[in-house]
Amino acid sequence: MGGYGSTRWRTERTRQETAPLLSLDATALRKMGAFTPTALASHEWTDWRGEPSGSIQTYTHADLRALTLIYRTRSRGETGETWEERRERVWLEATPCPFGGERLWLTCPRCGTRRRVLYCVDGWFRCRDCHDLAYSSTREDAHDRSLRRTRELQGRLGSSTADVFAIPEKPEGMHWETYSRIASQIHQENMLRLGIHESEFQKLHDRVDRILAREQGA
Repeated sequence: MGGYGSTRWRTERTRQETAPLLSLDATALRKMGAFTPTALASHEWTDWRGEPSGSIQTYTHADLRALTLIYRTRSRGETGETWEERRERVWLEATPCPFGGERLWLTCPRCGTRRRVLYCVDGWFRCRDCHDLAYSSTREDAHDRSLRRTRELQGRLGSSTADVFAIPEKPEGMHWETYSRIASQIHQENMLRLGIHESEFQKLHDRVDRILAREQGA
């Protein structure tokens, strides 16, 4: 597991984007029950094809002050199956909720700031600022935004399918009203991307026609 850091192209610095990276999200950890005293939880990541791309175990300390990450990493450029097991402690910070209770946040091991998400680059989980990352959403076109939203909606239905047009079946325990709303949103995103594809194909077709017309008129 892990990712690549920032690179340079000619004299311009290219910031790595967040989307391809393995990440720890405090909201997702809470939903999976990781923020329970002495809880040992496992989490797996998948890539855009739905294929496994990494896994991690988290152990929550009894006092809810820290989380221990247990995972394996391999340095850039290394080949073969030699992986290094790594353990790292991430401190937790609690803030009160408006209607009672507390919300736990992850603390960046490098800068100590409170964060909802930490990203893995070169085998280390840090915040976006410490890794100097750019949000992928700021560089997306309409098609990529729709594709990301579709993947997020499929994920809410517990799917890791490689078919980006698929509408997964209703998860057990989910209300039909909720499922119907998410399924409708997936369908809308699919129709949006199909419309983008048709528009791009038409532009290409028109361009070819103009080129052929110029050659015939020469």
